[in-house]
Amino acid sequence: MGDFQTMKLTFSRRNLILGILAVSFIGYLLSQAYLGTFMRFVADDYCHAEIALREGVIGSTLYWYYNWTGRFVNFALVGMIDLWGRPIAPFIPGLVLTIWLLILTWSAYQIYHF
Repeated sequence: MGDFQTMKLTFSRRNLILGILAVSFIGYLLSQAYLGTFMRFVADDYCHAEIALREGVIGSTLYWYYNWTGRFVNFALVGMIDLWGRPIAPFIPGLVLTIWLLILTWSAYQIYHF
């Protein structure tokens, strides 16, 4: 009976530690999402927006691919965001963190059940 009590105590202590870590992690992500609401367009963002408005998403992706770097996926996403304009900028960090957390959770679930 002593072993069961020890195992129960260890299990509850482990759950407490995991709970504290989970709350800390989610708190950190929420704080970063909140700080992202203060994001605004600066410098190059206006250059990307001008090309996106003039050429469209695919045209701006091709423009940046041929004239700057080969990061075409990045410029395609930037082009789509630029078409929506400045009002969406504060929501991007929270959206990216949410998508990242969902993918991380799904991946952990898949690994755990493998």
